[in-house]
Amino acid sequence: MITGIRRCGKSSLLELFKEYLKKQNAKFIHISFESLEFEHLSDYKELYKHIKSKIKSGKYYLLFDEIQVVKDWQKAIESFRLDFECDIYITGSNSHLLSGEFSTYLTGRFVEIKLLPLSFAEFLIPRAWQ
Repeated sequence: MITGIRRCGKSSLLELFKEYLKKQNAKFIHISFESLEFEHLSDYKELYKHIKSKIKSGKYYLLFDEIQVVKDWQKAIESFRLDFECDIYITGSNSHLLSGEFSTYLTGRFVEIKLLPLSFAEFLIPRAWQ
């Protein structure tokens, strides 16, 4: 679970992890619920059916960005954990779902990555990747 204030880079971190998985030839499913492509997955049962249809065999990484738009999303996450060999990574907007509420839904079954925005000094450091 990646948590942090609005616009601190949660989605960007998830995207970087997706690129890493591609380089490792790992099997993954990435869904950004901000995209209209996934608008039909607004209910946990629809999300579960969609993911089940995509998973074949072996380990998968499930990446969900802005999961809070799915009604009762925690039910789907729990089912994925039980039914498939998978690692699950989720982000959610603090303006819709406070990070403390995430822990209520997933008690004892998650690791939280607290993301902070760059300080001004960090922002000014030259980037080797540019």
